[in-house]
Amino acid sequence: MSLLFLGQPPVARPATASCFQDLNLNLIFEQIQQDCPVPIKAIFYQPLTTIEAVQRRQAIFRDLLRPAGYQLMAHFVTAAAETAAKIKQDHHDWTADQQAADLLTALYEQHEQLEKLTEALAHFQPQSLGLQKL
Repeated sequence: MSLLFLGQPPVARPATASCFQDLNLNLIFEQIQQDCPVPIKAIFYQPLTTIEAVQRRQAIFRDLLRPAGYQLMAHFVTAAAETAAKIKQDHHDWTADQQAADLLTALYEQHEQLEKLTEALAHFQPQSLGLQKL
């Protein structure tokens, strides 16, 4: 029985799958993560070993399927990526004070982004416990 189809009658399945015996999701996420400053692997790729974990993940994705939920997360991820790119910029010609000030500005931007996300989530009223706790 699959955790993804709880409450449904069992269906006879072939002993071995004809394809996709191992999707290697860990390798896929590692490849994507190489070019992405936002830690998406920690957010989206976690082994689901219990019914509760599957249900929690499904509830989060139901929230993200709502247009307002998708928009607020997309906006946050875009802003966070832009800030992360600023932090990664090399300013070899800047003094140590200028570099420190730039880092502090970027950290302040991240703080503001998290505050905006928290406020937006409160107005959005997510149904999933995962986004409620975010």
